[in-house]
This record gives sequence, C-alpha cells and structure tokens, in this order.
Amino acid sequence: MTACQFETRTLTAYEAQQLRDDILRAGLPPGSVYRTDLAADTLHVGAFVDNALVAVATVCSELFPEEPERPAWRLRGMATRPAWQGQGLGSQLARRCISHATDHGGNLIWCTARASAFPFYRALGFEVCGPSFRRSEYDREWFAKMMRELP
Repeated sequence: MTACQFETRTLTAYEAQQLRDDILRAGLPPGSVYRTDLAADTLHVGAFVDNALVAVATVCSELFPEEPERPAWRLRGMATRPAWQGQGLGSQLARRCISHATDHGGNLIWCTARASAFPFYRALGFEVCGPSFRRSEYDREWFAKMMRELP
C-alpha cells in the first residue's frame, strides 16, 4: 500500500472524542471526554486527508500506576478509520505525542492497548508490561498496559 498525503493538526477534546467514539466504541453508547482531555498540557492531534479527519491521538500527563514516582504521560484514544490504517497516519500522530511528552519533561509514556494493536505499539518502542485483561464493555477483546522509556 502506498503512503497517502495527509496533514496533522491539533484538535479540541470534543473533535477527538467524535472519531474515538466512531472507531473505538462502535456499537456502544457514545463515550465522554476523558478526565484529562481538558487539561492545559494535554495534546489532541488529528490526521486529515482532503480536509477530512481520519485519525486521532491524545497524550496527557498521567501517572503510570506501576511507577507513580516517575513523570509519565499517557497515550490514549488512538483511532484511525479502517480505510486509512496501515498508511503511517497513526505512527505519525503517536510520534508527535511522544515528542510532546518528552518536551514536557516526561521520562516514560504508557498506554492501554488492545491485543490487536500490540504490533503497532511495539514498532514505536513500547513493551507490554503486565498481564492481559478484559474490559466489561469490550467483552471479546484483550488489553494490556504498554510502556516506553523516554530520553
């Protein structure tokens, strides 16, 4: 598949939430913005193709539960419309979020990932850290925490 041309832009929490709901909560009632979505240092970024929002990512300052003494950032709400997956949009957004976390003094970044997304996060330098688990609203999917050290 050839890489597509896209533009990245910052978003509001509400713009990010709409695409997150469409992709991550398909078939479920709409979610709400995350509690950290409105923090001043939270970054929401989107990838646009022909001015249409097709992928989103959010990064926020949030302690890593297993190492609460370290300055940590959480990558969350990564979602890409299926027709645009595998074309580098999510990776570009994740790298922008990782840079934001580093620029704001984080020394680790973490996420809760679906098992199907483990290869994506591993390609970005994340490692699974802890056992897999299920979430009640996603009864057919497995999740795990993943983390990456930052420079």
